[in-house]
Amino acid sequence: MNESMSNIYSVDHFCCYKYQDHEKPLLEILDAHPGQLVERDLNDTAITFLLRGSMHLSYDKVVDREIGCGTILLFPPGSHIKVQFGEETHLLVFRVKEIIQLCNCLTIQQLYDETAVDRDGFHVLGIHHRIAQYLDHLMDTVRDGIRCPYYYETKIKELFFLLLSCYPREELTVFFALTQSGRAVYGSDVP
Repeated sequence: MNESMSNIYSVDHFCCYKYQDHEKPLLEILDAHPGQLVERDLNDTAITFLLRGSMHLSYDKVVDREIGCGTILLFPPGSHIKVQFGEETHLLVFRVKEIIQLCNCLTIQQLYDETAVDRDGFHVLGIHHRIAQYLDHLMDTVRDGIRCPYYYETKIKELFFLLLSCYPREELTVFFALTQSGRAVYGSDVP
């Protein structure tokens, strides 16, 4: 069967009172134009995938750092970011509103405690091919009209499992280090 989901049951999703069609959903696909400038204060942990294009990022001690496509970035809540896009750019943003847990048995704090690596600075990850496949499928479902927060929460858990499966613990420790440097690892919805 080759019909997209939007042609089959999309009405069920649009009618749900939990349908996320507001300004800051848990998952957002963003397209930016060359020269576009974005400056934001973040309320939640943001995991950002730069899927196409490039940008110049100023954040914390990072000033005007060029970031290319195929990159994963993490910003903890309370972050102030400034981004200048250099070309047509395509991003996918996950807003994590809970304590980050890579799986049921491993929290970010446990990972941080058990891995001895240099955690200073801002670190990015390259997008592993398995995560690229996961993102392609996820973007298709979002474009088909599925904007259910329960679905997004499940996909965020799947993302954390894939991160744990695709990267060495040392890389994950430095990637998530900003969440351990005096900032909370959760967003505005957690007390």
